[in-house]
Amino acid sequence: MPTVNFRSIDDFRSINDLAPQILERVRNEVPLIHHMTNLVVTNVTANVTLAIGASPVMADAAEEVQDMAAAARALVLNIGTLTPGQVDAMILAGKAANAKGIPVILDPVGAGATPLRTKSVDKILSEVKISILRGNEAEVSQVGGFGGIIRGVDSVEGHRDKRILATETARKLGCVVAVTGPEDYISDGKRVAIVRNGHPMLRLVTGTGCMATSVVAAFAAVEKDMLLAAAAALACYGYAAEEAASRSFGPGTFQAALFDSIYNLDSATLSRGIRATLEHDTSARVRRQLRLYVVTDHELARGRSEEEVVRSAIAGGATAIQFRAKDWDTSRMIEVGSRLREITAAADVLFIVNDRVDVAIAVNADGAHIGQEDIPIEIARQILGPSKILGVTIYNVEQAQAAQEKGADYLGTSAVFPTGTKKYISVPPLGLEGLSRIVKSTSLPVVAIGGISKDNAEQVLNTGVTGIAVVSAVVAADDIEGAARDLRAIVDRITKSTWEGSPALTVGDVRGDRTP
Repeated sequence: MPTVNFRSIDDFRSINDLAPQILERVRNEVPLIHHMTNLVVTNVTANVTLAIGASPVMADAAEEVQDMAAAARALVLNIGTLTPGQVDAMILAGKAANAKGIPVILDPVGAGATPLRTKSVDKILSEVKISILRGNEAEVSQVGGFGGIIRGVDSVEGHRDKRILATETARKLGCVVAVTGPEDYISDGKRVAIVRNGHPMLRLVTGTGCMATSVVAAFAAVEKDMLLAAAAALACYGYAAEEAASRSFGPGTFQAALFDSIYNLDSATLSRGIRATLEHDTSARVRRQLRLYVVTDHELARGRSEEEVVRSAIAGGATAIQFRAKDWDTSRMIEVGSRLREITAAADVLFIVNDRVDVAIAVNADGAHIGQEDIPIEIARQILGPSKILGVTIYNVEQAQAAQEKGADYLGTSAVFPTGTKKYISVPPLGLEGLSRIVKSTSLPVVAIGGISKDNAEQVLNTGVTGIAVVSAVVAADDIEGAARDLRAIVDRITKSTWEGSPALTVGDVRGDRTP
């Protein structure tokens, strides 16, 4: 799983704010970009690197690539006209860049078109740590293991959902993945940026995809956050293409105008012209809203409806609600779940559906929570998409690490103390020591459940968990609101320092419109 480094919330206002800033750094620092690229595009990629404000060097002799890569600020590996010897040289250069902490950008041109190309990409990925993979839909589909149809080196067909393609491939490879096309989807496995700038004329000129990779490399040379670097670069490049198309008469004049447009990019026009969306990591919101997690159980509710229980729990301070109704049919769950969704949304409380990913989608819940015996984590993540929250119940450290690797947003533990509400679980209670080991084994938020009450909540919270989940302690209480209020007071006292000042990150279009 790639590491997501947030510097501050202000850094994530919008791509149209950030792109001009990164471009200015490129032009001030003039980073050296080492290209190991294909014969068809050597000249245009060198020229686009100069136009954006960086300095190109084109070197692929095995005898010098290590020295050149170590001296550069970014390395581009492009397999467009590859030979086995060139791939070996790319790996030498890649390892030298890795040793120096220099970003490596891989352009898997035509991956999947021939066994040589497929094996070469696999070999590079196995031996070099890639920072950014930039390719078209079919190329990334092939690299990510989703299939895809290639004709020559052109994309014909790939994964139908480019958001999922970018996100899942990023998770699999542990790097940022940029899927370029009519809309560009860029993901680090958690966040997703969508760039809507560009022009159909780009498809009529050889090497425009490779040129985009060079611009991405220039931005990656000066910006540590690889997702922001790739998204900002593609937004600038796409906007320049739109400007070039407005002044050209065909492919020939378009190519010349594209160089001019890139060279003449300026902050004022970029801020007005970029059309992009940045969807932020949900972890800040998840951590803030998992502090007091109330799980419904109609058998314990003493005749009170789910709606009554949820309203009372929220009034007492519940920050998240899980709708659990294991023996209900689908139609009843959707009917009641839709009403609970309205209640929780009005109160800005997280709403999660237990087990039933389909119901979570149907009622537009914030996410779903699954157990070890439910739908596999990877499939649940694919169905929910990257923007919904996925919680996973785990019993031990190994399951915690596996759930994080496969795309969980938070973990719910098996019972900490003996409890009747998890009688269907055969594993013994974790205890405080077992809970502490799980917390230390993962960077994901961990929610403890099982036998938790106001008498032991402080002990549980002191293990470092993000929050506590309760069922009978609230749902079966005479005074649901009062029981929730008592627990919330304990949670706030123990965990306030870890969540205060961490507002929820939101999703927003940076311009307020999506007009092409």
